[in-house]
Amino acid sequence: MAQAIGRKAVVTAINETTFGTTPGSPSAEKLYVKSFGVSGAIAQIIDETLSGFRGLPASIEGNKDVSGSIATNLAPQSLGKLIKHLLGMNSTSYAVAKRSTSTVTGVEILYAESGTTAGNGTLTFAIAGTTLTWAPSGDSAGTPVNISAGGDFTITSTGGYDLFVRVTASAIPAGNASDTVVVGAGTTYEHVFSPRGTEATSMTLEVDLGSEIATAYRWLRFVGCRPVKGSFKFGSSGFVEANYDIRGASFSNDGGATLDASPDDYGHTAFSMFRASIEVDGVTYASAQEVMLDIDNDADDSNFVIGGGGVRGSLPYGFLKVSGSINALFADATLLNKAIAGTAAALRIEVYNGTGAGTAGNEALVIRIPALKLEAKTPTVEGPRGLKLQLAFNAHRPNAAESQVEMSLRTTRAAATF
Repeated sequence: MAQAIGRKAVVTAINETTFGTTPGSPSAEKLYVKSFGVSGAIAQIIDETLSGFRGLPASIEGNKDVSGSIATNLAPQSLGKLIKHLLGMNSTSYAVAKRSTSTVTGVEILYAESGTTAGNGTLTFAIAGTTLTWAPSGDSAGTPVNISAGGDFTITSTGGYDLFVRVTASAIPAGNASDTVVVGAGTTYEHVFSPRGTEATSMTLEVDLGSEIATAYRWLRFVGCRPVKGSFKFGSSGFVEANYDIRGASFSNDGGATLDASPDDYGHTAFSMFRASIEVDGVTYASAQEVMLDIDNDADDSNFVIGGGGVRGSLPYGFLKVSGSINALFADATLLNKAIAGTAAALRIEVYNGTGAGTAGNEALVIRIPALKLEAKTPTVEGPRGLKLQLAFNAHRPNAAESQVEMSLRTTRAAATF
């Protein structure tokens, strides 16, 4: 007897413009997964009304449920689709901007405006006035911007090209300083996934179970799918493990053919945690052993209505709840002191290939949480070995902007492909 085999399964995703409706001309992308736990189910409801018989009457169909998880390792080529549906995606893509020197402390380079001339530019800090100016290649510095308050700033050149930075006020230089900032060529992009961006509608997910299953029932199809939660594990070695909790509207297995016989396939080379860095408040944190990050969309999956045929009619997101934990060697009291004092901290995690500049083989993913509170928990002494620090955290909006978490992907993939 021929049995369907997991290694032969192919999972694809299609963007929907209307919740629960597959587009008429679907364009699919192959998803790379370790496991696909999304499943469709139909409840059977039994009528237990007394009728004089011991046996029960036939049950009737209840609501359809689509739920389960997708497990994968984060890879720059393939992570964008699910992250876009988890967080949203900024409508504007940016130019990659990386500094080659680091004398302007307390200032993180986020990205440059698309169209900025590629090459070396200069970011200048002046202690008089506590200002920054920006001069990209072939251009001159524009109006100085006061950064003393800290936060996010846009520094504009004379020619009108913006550099986006994030400032930690307590760490800015004590004197004048300047840095060289290298702007990437136009064939590289920095895509920003964040709640400030456009919220993606939903996806159709299709699973090809393989030729062992009769053609009429070979393809499982799930419509109206959204990631209601994403969980990410950053360890001292291995890959970045990601798990997406999915809910959907409905499902079928009788399409008789695939939705897209030639899905886009961008490949999959997962990031290694041997090429990663973690910063707290702009300073490298070298004691971390593991960071866990949960992004919960607080989705309402109860939207079944009378006359809806048992199909989930919508799946709106509620609050964006960002939480996690940091497990570290207890080498100093910096994080513990912040936790006890209730002081907000900024967390930055970067994983990268090669130089991280965004060209093929040099991709990068940067996760930024600009404001979080650590839950105070002092370390315990379990015996003669080294002490460990385990602190949970939750993130919040640092200001009126929806910036409690963002993920920036440096890649050669254009925005329209996600």
